[in-house]
Amino acid sequence: MSNNRILLIVGVIFALLVVVGVLASVTAFVVFSDSGPNLFGERAIAEDTFLSLQDEFVVLVDDLPHIYFTNAGMEKPFSNREVILEMGVATGKAYVKATNRITGYQTNLHRKDNTDISPAVIASTVSLFGSNEGALLALSEDWFPAYLEEDDPPEFLDEDCDLGDACILYMYKEYDPVAQVTRVRYEVAFVYKNVLVWVAAAGLDIDHDETYVMDAAQAIFDRLEEAELVKQ
Repeated sequence: MSNNRILLIVGVIFALLVVVGVLASVTAFVVFSDSGPNLFGERAIAEDTFLSLQDEFVVLVDDLPHIYFTNAGMEKPFSNREVILEMGVATGKAYVKATNRITGYQTNLHRKDNTDISPAVIASTVSLFGSNEGALLALSEDWFPAYLEEDDPPEFLDEDCDLGDACILYMYKEYDPVAQVTRVRYEVAFVYKNVLVWVAAAGLDIDHDETYVMDAAQAIFDRLEEAELVKQ
């Protein structure tokens, strides 16, 4: 066999190996996205996967032991534009750039029967970032709203909050002297891969405690983990 023929065969084999490698990389990118550094060495949930399942990564009525409903327009995408308007243009743009936030989703649920012993309102958002590092930065003392409130700071609770890669649990309490009732709002936020989830439950102190909001957050976390197994 001539040297030219041998070189031709070797060249063809090498080309086939390159094609196989490229196809494998493309297939991996459909499922995962590595658009930024990841502190935990795990690949991140891809944007297309997130968008196809985003309405499952907030609190659902089936997550709750009591009956809740949502009004029209209260379950919807939570875009970067809305975040920027909510935070203020300068701060919002800096936040989106620093954390590499991509998109999000939000919902707001209301208790149907006011005689139920449960929160009056349950709100939740989920945000997708380019990396796990970006999601963790969004939950850090540099950017997360609960850490930045000076006039009415929350009380951070010592109860175990071990969801995902990072998790915080805190509450707000206000006494109404006219109605002579105490209103409380429990909030939990956690990071899973490149996703940040926030859940809040508000109502009278006699109607709920932190267990309600933690159970709702756990349900979302479970779906995030399950989504890792079913995404196409």
